[in-house]
Amino acid sequence: MAKSMPGAGQAYLLMSVLQGDMERMHPASRRAYLEQRLRYLDEWIQILLERQRAGHSRAWLASSQHEAEEAAWDEAFQLDYLIAVRRAISEALSDLWMAADRR
Repeated sequence: MAKSMPGAGQAYLLMSVLQGDMERMHPASRRAYLEQRLRYLDEWIQILLERQRAGHSRAWLASSQHEAEEAAWDEAFQLDYLIAVRRAISEALSDLWMAADRR
């Protein structure tokens, strides 16, 4: 997936490095980080949805029908993955906000 989104490779690398530090982050810092990740995901989801609606796909780059179908499936899986990650981050943010409200 990172290949199809310019700059995403660095973002995923940074995310994997920070993943271990997430547990040690102050809750306010964790919320700020997750909110930023949520905005980033929202942007990519919108880009993929717009490309899908407009009929723009990497499939036109394919040299065969098989490659075109593979590209279309790859884009669908990317979108599903981003939506699942967005849902998980939203749930984590909700938990953080509820924990903050209990204090």
